[in-house]
Amino acid sequence: MIEHDDFQLKAAAKERVRERAYWTSILSGVQLDGRIPHTVSQAKSAAMNRSLHSSFPVAMNHSLKQLCGESDLRLFIVLTTAAFGLLQRYSGKTELMVTVPTMEQSAHQSAINHMLPLKAEIEPHMSFSAGLEAVKQSFQEAVRHQNYPVHILMDELWRSVGEDKKRVNLACAYEPLHGQTNREQLHADVLIVWKKEQDHLHAEVHWDDSIYDDQMIEQFSRHFMGFTEQCLETPEQTMSTHSFLSDMEKSQLFDSFQGESLDYPVNRDIVSLFQQQVQLHPARTAVVFGTTSYTYEEVDYLSDRIACRLSQSQITRETPVGLRMYRSAELVIAILGILKAGYAYLPIDVHLPIERIRYMLKNSGATAIVSDTEGHEGLDIEIHVIQDMLQKSSIKENLTRAISPSDMAYVLYTSGTTGHPKGVVIEHRHVINLVYGMKTRFFDLLPDPLQVGMLASHIFDASVQTLFPALLLGQTLHIAKDEVRMDGHALWSFYQEHHIQLSDVTPSHLKLMNKAAVQSKQDLPALKMMLVGGEVFTKELMDQFLQHISGEKPIMINAYGPTECTVQSSSFLIPQDWDEQVIPIGQPMPNEHIFICDAHGEPVPIGVFGELYIAGDGVGRGYINHPDLSKEKFIKKPELSSGMLYGTGDLARWRFDGLLEFAKRNDGQVKIRGYRIELEEIRRAILDDPHMQGLVQDVIVIPKEAQDQDQYICAYMIAKQVIDQRALRQSLSERLPGYMVPRHIIQIEQFPLNLSGKLDIQALPNPEDQLADHQAPVTIQAHNETEQKLVRIFASILQVPGSQIRIDEPFFDLGGNSFNIVELSNKVKEEFQQELTVMELFQFTTVSQIAAQLKNKASGQEKQIEDDGENEADDLESAAQLLGGMIDE
Repeated sequence: MIEHDDFQLKAAAKERVRERAYWTSILSGVQLDGRIPHTVSQAKSAAMNRSLHSSFPVAMNHSLKQLCGESDLRLFIVLTTAAFGLLQRYSGKTELMVTVPTMEQSAHQSAINHMLPLKAEIEPHMSFSAGLEAVKQSFQEAVRHQNYPVHILMDELWRSVGEDKKRVNLACAYEPLHGQTNREQLHADVLIVWKKEQDHLHAEVHWDDSIYDDQMIEQFSRHFMGFTEQCLETPEQTMSTHSFLSDMEKSQLFDSFQGESLDYPVNRDIVSLFQQQVQLHPARTAVVFGTTSYTYEEVDYLSDRIACRLSQSQITRETPVGLRMYRSAELVIAILGILKAGYAYLPIDVHLPIERIRYMLKNSGATAIVSDTEGHEGLDIEIHVIQDMLQKSSIKENLTRAISPSDMAYVLYTSGTTGHPKGVVIEHRHVINLVYGMKTRFFDLLPDPLQVGMLASHIFDASVQTLFPALLLGQTLHIAKDEVRMDGHALWSFYQEHHIQLSDVTPSHLKLMNKAAVQSKQDLPALKMMLVGGEVFTKELMDQFLQHISGEKPIMINAYGPTECTVQSSSFLIPQDWDEQVIPIGQPMPNEHIFICDAHGEPVPIGVFGELYIAGDGVGRGYINHPDLSKEKFIKKPELSSGMLYGTGDLARWRFDGLLEFAKRNDGQVKIRGYRIELEEIRRAILDDPHMQGLVQDVIVIPKEAQDQDQYICAYMIAKQVIDQRALRQSLSERLPGYMVPRHIIQIEQFPLNLSGKLDIQALPNPEDQLADHQAPVTIQAHNETEQKLVRIFASILQVPGSQIRIDEPFFDLGGNSFNIVELSNKVKEEFQQELTVMELFQFTTVSQIAAQLKNKASGQEKQIEDDGENEADDLESAAQLLGGMIDE
């Protein structure tokens, strides 16, 4: 008897091991993001269970009866398969998990488990019949292994994830088969219980109201009925083609949620509208930069000089002219002069690597550059120095070159996936549509004339939303200097001294201003409106900024739009009492249309995330001299009034209140401090680096976030031998803009994979832990106590080991940027009780230089910042530009 019992115990132990191995394989590495998207963003004090009852249509009851007969189990599998299919359509994911109750135990068995997680791969191209087989197989396997405490294993395997991710999103039960059950028992956010009363089917949906509002679940319940009905009618048809949107929903998505139709001068161009303002307000100040200002009449006269000189060159029509200048009032004059001559302007960052500039000029076909400096070594191109153009050009009385609204206005290059940047072509008509859309939405709410602040650099499309509306609507444009844009205290002063009423701003600018205003309230009586864009804008940041302002608060606008669609495609005027954590990107701008579609181009329901597509009068021409890429991203749609649809690659959704909510990118593109960066371009640059001679075998490039929420780029590589990170970064800096050079390049033996065989990003080593490996020896260390303290400051700001800080290496080459240089200034002041301004730190950039300047200051012999007093684009402004406008978009 004892031997028999011992045998039974051993057999039970073996069975337990098999059960655990099965459930471990099911639960390990599973992605629980296949879910009905959450719709509640406000925090609730306590979650409540909500429920909704609905009845199956008579015809569907009949179809299910024919398909399943009297089998409760088959009916349950059919309905659960439909739930899987709809969950795939709502989430866009293929690996899905749904929990169901366990099957009834034998009378002598105690129930040690109450739920069965079913995992199934539901591909979009699957038919309902194929999905049925997949769910049936998953169910049968789960039942075979149901005598195991699965919930305990779940807690064990998912211990590292947040509490909200330890739950499965959807559970299904059939009362005649499973009896009474509840949502908590099945570890789910949403539970569907099917019931049968007098041979008629009903459904009850139970959900957590701290996650979902009533509208979302009511919609999901309706869509379940419609989706299931189509699956039953055409079981062999691909499930991704089933449409379950009602006519009312389609009317909302395609009509009532869209931007209003707005009349604007469609036959005019930028130049003629500017000259109209010259006639109306000749003596009004048009542009201000520091102590320099020009009236509308003066800007018109001087830009005519630029146009005259360019018109004497052999530049063909529809050809861009490079614009390689520092920030100044003359920059605006140059832009208008290029447009008057009938050309488009091509903004070029003055500190881009020469190789990248050469590519932009060659790709765009540009044959001339307007600049404010003489030296352009390495560029075989016609150079026009603006100072000479303004002083020596004679103006012809008949300076009139016909400009069409469909002519090219500017070409703006952004990061590209091919290893090279791509140039977006925007026409005059696109800009004019933007100007009048902004006039209706924003400018008409404010007094006229306006003092408009421009923080964005001209190399970014965000400059267009202040530059052209200001000049074409007769306002005064104030261009902030670089040292102002990068200093929170200086930004407050800029707004106060110039009485700025409307300004563009990024969330990063607001963070700088918040830091500067921690100790005191600021009085900005003139400021009426701020256009926020370039990065995700949060309620927390907005509240922090507004609490620093005494008196009337400015209107905050959350603006969204890609470069390809002329800056602004949607906007949201944020109410002062906004209480949700997520700030929407609003509604489409006038004459703009936005569609949210799934991977097959089908519109998704309200509340469901999909790719954001834009149509309307702001959609650009395409990418210059890239017909294949233009065809891929700018989709011809003759049925649309604009004839074109642009796929942004952004994930977003419609809310039930008709507002748009941005989520994230749907591809390898990221935004770091407002810069659009294609990670694939960085990856290709590393793989193809000429100095590595094929040593690098594979590369992964990802964005990371430091403890202070500063975002940066990190690259992980597999190579044939140890690679010197410093040498590689230096080589990359010769071909990529500084903001695209990875702060850390980590060499590892292999990329970590999860149990599904996919890259496990979370398992990649921390840069801080790995940075000391595979590096060239640090040969120049601190010589004295001051340098040692500065090394520690550098290390704490840049979050790198102090052993990696060379005292002769510039702060920016070590990974510094325009945000943490302000922090560097503050920490130096705190440690040494001596102040080094931000602009000084642009000139003295290494540990040894800063130490020397501190010593000189202490003895009263500090080096002065050089200034020739003749050109506002002086050496220090050049230094500020070295960062490439890190706060821009």
